[in-house]
Amino acid sequence: MHQVIIKFLDGEEKTGDLFSFNMDFPVFYLQVKNDKGETENQPIKVDSVKQIFFLKKPGKDPSFLHKETIDQSVYAGVLPYKLVVELKDGQIIDGSTNKYHPKDKGFFVVSLNPADKNERIYINAEAVKDVDCKRLLGKKLIDQNKITVEEVEESFRQQRHEKEKKTEEKEEIDISLPKGFTITKDKGKELERKPLEEIKFRPLGEIICEAGYITSKQLEVAIDAQKKQKNKKLGQVLVDLKYVTPTDICVALASQFHLPWVDLSSINIRKDIATILPEDVVRKLVIIPVEKREDILVVATSQPQDHAIIGMQASKYTSLIVELVIAYYDYIQSAINNYFPPKK
Repeated sequence: MHQVIIKFLDGEEKTGDLFSFNMDFPVFYLQVKNDKGETENQPIKVDSVKQIFFLKKPGKDPSFLHKETIDQSVYAGVLPYKLVVELKDGQIIDGSTNKYHPKDKGFFVVSLNPADKNERIYINAEAVKDVDCKRLLGKKLIDQNKITVEEVEESFRQQRHEKEKKTEEKEEIDISLPKGFTITKDKGKELERKPLEEIKFRPLGEIICEAGYITSKQLEVAIDAQKKQKNKKLGQVLVDLKYVTPTDICVALASQFHLPWVDLSSINIRKDIATILPEDVVRKLVIIPVEKREDILVVATSQPQDHAIIGMQASKYTSLIVELVIAYYDYIQSAINNYFPPKK
């Protein structure tokens, strides 16, 4: 049984519970409460529907940072296609899907935003003006062998070993090498390290271009624009030019570095969590704490290539274990300025 919100082509809207739905059947039944508080099943014609929003179950934490979902961090192996759907009324919906064909009566879209309250959305093709369908960036990267998941998983595993522990259990970690892992002795056992520079990470612009999200000409335009705005990163410029979205940037980085990502524009961070780390640290590293879970502090960064270094530096200022998630640079900056207002 799913709680749903149904929006009709004529503008009407209904909320209720849905036991089953098949777009190929002409009618489905919505369970609602009548004026007497009694449950009744209302027949709904599939052709009359504009959208059906399947809501996440009550009590299920919608945050992507929840412990149950944090390991499912890469969209690369989940849904293969990205859709940007423009409806006839001007509404824009973007997400991922298992399959799409313009001759289908309808299709499902799953939000790329892990904090979205909807589990999935059904869209009636009759309500659609245009659909831009692309291979999902993360999936395409793996299909093209642009990244090696095993290598990145290994680097992430090694990062966990480098979390600060009690002084008597380890020797001091040297964090002066910005491009590689250091050797840590844990209770006399030496851990093997594979330097980050040996893992074949690709430049963001190259990744997005080869995945077909932008053309080589658009990449040239963005690089030229970045040269005139040296304080901006290429991802920001690509978003400013409307070539890609902040979500595209996060999914690309999450897929390449095998880290979770979060949309900071759609979540509220508790002030006591956001301010756990000193202001000079969050501004210097451009990071922001977003969640505290038992002995773990989840910190957002837009620079995953330095995730081991950032994690260890942040760990110096808290007794909590630091875990990193990816977020869009501008959203991190906005959060920092919100919780640490610039002094006038």
